[in-house]
Amino acid sequence: MKFYFIQNNDNIVINPSHISNLIKQKFSPSSNFEIKSLTYKGDKWKQTDINQDDVVILGLGHLFNPEYVRGEIKAQVSYFLKKKVKVALATEYRYFNYYRNYFDKDSDGMAIHNLAWKNRLPVLDVYSFLNSWYLSDVRKQSDLEPVKYRDNEQQIKSGVKQQLFENFISTWLYRKFIKPNRSQYLYGASIYPEVWSDEINEEDMDHMEKIGFNTVRIGEFFWSKLEPEENHYDMEYLRNLLEKLKRHHLKVILGIPSPTPPRWFTLHYPEARVVNKDGQVDEHGSRQHVCTCLLYTSDAADDKQCGDLGSGCTLKQKKKRVFFEKKKPDNKVCLTCC
Repeated sequence: MKFYFIQNNDNIVINPSHISNLIKQKFSPSSNFEIKSLTYKGDKWKQTDINQDDVVILGLGHLFNPEYVRGEIKAQVSYFLKKKVKVALATEYRYFNYYRNYFDKDSDGMAIHNLAWKNRLPVLDVYSFLNSWYLSDVRKQSDLEPVKYRDNEQQIKSGVKQQLFENFISTWLYRKFIKPNRSQYLYGASIYPEVWSDEINEEDMDHMEKIGFNTVRIGEFFWSKLEPEENHYDMEYLRNLLEKLKRHHLKVILGIPSPTPPRWFTLHYPEARVVNKDGQVDEHGSRQHVCTCLLYTSDAADDKQCGDLGSGCTLKQKKKRVFFEKKKPDNKVCLTCC
């Protein structure tokens, strides 16, 4: 099997031999594969000698340009799929500035995901991966925690980023294309280890493995374990839990525990509690008793600021006020505080 990274931007340099060595060191020393990086001009990408068992990764290194995605990359996808080649797409490899603390998916990234969805293709989401690292790094700096490699912006760009990038690629390639597919279907159940003792959890995991389960879904109720105090994160519980599940050969679908926030959330943001149609405010402990969306948003909206359903509202920025959408009788939506 050969992997071809096909890109039109020679500024994004990857080291194929280094990525191959990472895969063999971390996962599979005996795997037989080859990685190549090809930079093209014009339509020279059609001249590549690619076979049906090979994989092409398109779009890596493309600059921000949604029309390029909808045009040239779309044409490349059609060409290689007709040749029965395995195809994957990659999002943009972007430099983030250290002084900014939030980066959303942009129209370029969404164009890649949309094209992948239409053709049922996997996505090497470089943009989201690097974005998450920068967000984590900026948050640590703001909390006065020591941050490695934080001497200057250029050091981040040239030093850590390449290491993260190639490590991420090696893991992604192995999981998507090299790792043996042991089971065609996921079979399992939702479990709630946060409400049981370690002994019971171990017994349950043993039993699930014995009866043939290969997947569990977790995460619904353990927000308080991951963030016991506001802005203080502790992932040790999750790491230990994932290690135990891995030892029992169980795949994990990790949920987001927003329906059950910790006690500190309700105390700090009492206005986030849901108000039912009778005017009663839900108390802490009820399931889905708060609205966690739009936590950092604007001041209270009045009727004049409400738009047609789906159009949203444009409001002045003000931090740490919690609002939720409320449907008005005239089929309009307004952001309102409870």
